[in-house]
Amino acid sequence: KYKLQLKKQYLNAYAEYRHDFAGTPERGLKDRRVVSHIYKTHTEDDFPDSDAIFKSLDKIQLIHRIISSKDKDCAGVNIGKLIYDGEVTAYFPLHEASTTQFLKENRHQWFWMEEDFANQMHDYFGDRIAFHFLFMAYYWKWLLPIAVLGLCFQFVDLIARTPDNMTAIPFCIFMSVWSIFMPHFWRRQEAKYAIGWGTLNLEEKLEPCRPEHHGEPRINPVTAQIEPFYPPERRRLD
Repeated sequence: KYKLQLKKQYLNAYAEYRHDFAGTPERGLKDRRVVSHIYKTHTEDDFPDSDAIFKSLDKIQLIHRIISSKDKDCAGVNIGKLIYDGEVTAYFPLHEASTTQFLKENRHQWFWMEEDFANQMHDYFGDRIAFHFLFMAYYWKWLLPIAVLGLCFQFVDLIARTPDNMTAIPFCIFMSVWSIFMPHFWRRQEAKYAIGWGTLNLEEKLEPCRPEHHGEPRINPVTAQIEPFYPPERRRLD
């Protein structure tokens, strides 16, 4: 059920991963199915490996699920308990030196957030962090004209010696219009990237428990999920 990005000729859409099927000899291999060529490869090699269809983020998420999930064919390792018992010191993925170097060398892009840089950040950090910085860059660019206009009006206020002058009403009208258009165009921007990143109309998921959190497994009455429970009285003592 894991969705991967397709190639440009398939509009960079996202689709569930499917294995190639060599076909059955009984049917003369007529039921053969080859779909691996439609997935986008994340490598610069001319002859990419079979795992090149997975981004670094995809590989990390899949490995984490195989280690911690209790689904079929998964290890079901309780990372939080191992950290609590001292058998594991820490549990985190390592950074890629080439990607972090690229992000450091393009610091100005964190403010302007062009499309290529936003896609690079999404491929490395994931949806949540990418959308956070994308909104911050968008919000900062929309605040810039307001700040310049407000600074100019501040000089007018100093000259008039009162904020209640001829610029007050036009500025209030301008701010009212700005407050309407800013979230409207942000929703368009958000939908554009959500379509490109395959996150449109996704259901919200609850934040997973921290690996360091330790407690007795209980059913959460709010989420109906099994989560580690640590008594409040023990927290006060600790």
